[in-house]
Amino acid sequence: MARVETLTIGDELVEGRLIDTNASTIADALARAGLTVVRQVTVGDSIEEIVDAIRLSAGRSQALLVTGGLGPTKDDLTSQAVAEALGRPLVRAPEALAHLDSIFASRGRQMSPNNAKQADLPAQATIIPNPRGTAVGFSVDAGQCRIWVMPGVPHEMLGMLHEVVLPDMMTRLPCHRPLLATLKSFGLPESEVGQRLEDLSSQVVEPARLWIQYRATFPEIHVRLVLHNGREEELGALLATARERLGRHVFASGKGEPEVELAEVVAKRLRRHQTQIGLGDAMCGGLPAQLLAQTPDGVEVLGGALVCTSRSALARLAGVADDTSATGLAEAVAAHLGTSSGAVVVPGADGSVELAVVRPGGDGTASRERMPSLGRVPSFERVLRLPFDPPRLRTFSAYALLELMLRTLDHLDQTEHCES
Repeated sequence: MARVETLTIGDELVEGRLIDTNASTIADALARAGLTVVRQVTVGDSIEEIVDAIRLSAGRSQALLVTGGLGPTKDDLTSQAVAEALGRPLVRAPEALAHLDSIFASRGRQMSPNNAKQADLPAQATIIPNPRGTAVGFSVDAGQCRIWVMPGVPHEMLGMLHEVVLPDMMTRLPCHRPLLATLKSFGLPESEVGQRLEDLSSQVVEPARLWIQYRATFPEIHVRLVLHNGREEELGALLATARERLGRHVFASGKGEPEVELAEVVAKRLRRHQTQIGLGDAMCGGLPAQLLAQTPDGVEVLGGALVCTSRSALARLAGVADDTSATGLAEAVAAHLGTSSGAVVVPGADGSVELAVVRPGGDGTASRERMPSLGRVPSFERVLRLPFDPPRLRTFSAYALLELMLRTLDHLDQTEHCES
C-alpha cells in the first residue's frame, strides 16, 4: 500500500482561527479512490517549519499533498519552502505569469507586483492549472515521493484535486478501490454503536479486510463499512448484519454513502401513508417544522406548526388547559391545525423533554378529507432527560420527535401487515 501524507499550511489553522477542512476533504476523496492517508500534518507560516515538514514527509512517503501558502503576500511561503527543501532555485514560470495576466485582465484590473510572486515556482515543477483563482498549483518529484501543491482556498483546491491530482496519483500509485457501505443512526451513543458492531470484522474471510469507521455528527452516528479485497455480496451480508444489530436506530443505509437525512425519511413515510401532521413546539424554536419543510415531500405532509416559547403558551394557543399532557397537547394541536395527526415537543418537569405523536382527538375535518389519519395507531409518548446545553438539547429533541414519528409509522406498517 502506497504511503500518502498531507500537509496543510497556515497560521490561521494552527491558531484555531479557521477549521482545516482541506485535510479531511482530501483524505475522504483519496479513500474513495483506494488510497489511504497515513499522516496529516499542519504547520504555520514559518519557512523553517514548512521546509522541515516537507523533508520529513518526502523522505518516508510516496505521495505528499500540500495545501496553502500560494498567495501573493509575504507570509505565503510554500513555493519557496518546497524549492529550499529540494535544493532547487525558484524560477518565474511564463505559463503561470500568463495565467495571472489573463485573470486580472478578465476582471478589468491591473496586476500588482506582489501577485507576480505567485508565478515563482521550484525549478522543474509541473504547473497545475487553476481556472478558479490566481494561484496555480504545481507538482514536483522529490526522490521516491511525488509532491502536489494546491491553494488553500477550499473550492480551488477541490477543483485541482479531482481534475488533476487524483487522476495523476492513480496512474503513479497502486490503488485498490474498496467497497463502501454506510449506516446512519440516531438514538444510540457512539460507544454502544461500536459495542454492537465490535466483532463484525471477524466475519470477514481473508484476503478480504473490513475497516469500520465511526463518525459522530451530532445528533447522529454514522458507520462506514470499508471492505478491501472483498465482493459485493460479502459487503451486502455485512451491511445486513450491522443493520440488524443496530435495529430501529438505523434510519438510512446502503452501498456507498446515502445522502438522505432523517427528516426526508420521515416525510417520505408520511406521504406514503397519506398522512399530514401538525406540530406543536415549545422546546426547539421551530426546528422540527423547519427540518420537515426543507424536504422534497415537506409541503405535502406538514400541515402547520405552532411554535411557542413555553408549554403554557402552546396550551393556550391550542385551546386546552396548561396542565394538559403531551398526548393531549398533540391531539389539540392536530385539531387546531386541522391535520390528520399531531406531534409535540415540550418542556417537562425537572428539566425533562416530553414528546408525543397521536391521531387527532379534535375535528380536523378539512384535512382529514384530503389526508386520512393514522387510524388505529395508538398514541406514542416519550420523556427524555438529557445532559446537553440548550442548543444541543433543542437539536436532539427535534431529532427525537422525528424519530418518534417513524416509530408511529412502523407500528402502522406492522398493523396493516398483520391484518392483510
